[in-house]
Amino acid sequence: MIERIECSAAEFADQVLSKIGANECLSYGIPKDADALRVLSLKKLASAPFQQGAIARTTDNMVWPDGPAILMIDYDPAEDRVMSKDELLKALYRCCP
Repeated sequence: MIERIECSAAEFADQVLSKIGANECLSYGIPKDADALRVLSLKKLASAPFQQGAIARTTDNMVWPDGPAILMIDYDPAEDRVMSKDELLKALYRCCP
């Protein structure tokens, strides 16, 4: 089930990240359909297309609000090289000074 929350960065760290369960996930986008009940991968939705209230986790179905937000970045290292924390931060700062 989708639970929409609005919180400060401190509340996010204290009340959301510290309590998220193993079978839960976070999405930083908001479903365009306010009545959506579940968000699935495109593959899972395609294999069970008649799930009422289910939408695919795609840009067609999600929006990102204007204004302050939390940015989630997923870093997948190359097989032959892993960036250190400092190297990763420097690369991010080059992209987003």
